[in-house]
Amino acid sequence: MMRAVAWARNVGAVRAMIVATALVLGACGAQATVTAPRMALMPSAWRTRDPWPALDERAMIRRGLGTIETVDAEPGDESCEDETECARRAGREADADRVVVTTMASLGETVLARVSVIDLRGDAEEESRQRVIDDASEARVAEAMTDLGRAIAEPYTARRAQWYEEWWPWTIGAVVLAGVVAAIAGVVVATDDQPDVVVIPP
Repeated sequence: MMRAVAWARNVGAVRAMIVATALVLGACGAQATVTAPRMALMPSAWRTRDPWPALDERAMIRRGLGTIETVDAEPGDESCEDETECARRAGREADADRVVVTTMASLGETVLARVSVIDLRGDAEEESRQRVIDDASEARVAEAMTDLGRAIAEPYTARRAQWYEEWWPWTIGAVVLAGVVAAIAGVVVATDDQPDVVVIPP
């Protein structure tokens, strides 16, 4: 009788430990999700020439951003010495989390495209990326701008988790381990040759 009680207690304790282990491993295996910010797109600023009439750089970047929510932001009529502050103000007016500023320049047949993402919750530029487009044409510029949009969106793009990053392999493994440990505990208790009651003489 006492062996049965001890066996039941051991199995109960093992199961409790395994459940706790499964919960911890499941939490470790779960992949944290990153919420994509709402991005405000400023109109492109050409430094060395007038904008190409056929290009819409904002539309190209938006295509690269994919499913990230975007909104157009305008600099407004007010003049300001600091372009970054102008972009911040326009982004806040658009109720965005980040504002994307695009600067273009050309030298001969080469076009330089620079995109800066400004975090409206902080004080500094979050990141800047650029592309040098040789033998520039409308198609090549459009491709480069779309690639820049994809590069900006990459940290927020959902990827397929590896099997070891999922919760279910760890939970299944913990359950199997629970069965093995419980079986071993049962065998140990059942084959214990120690007497149930030890009487110590006076």
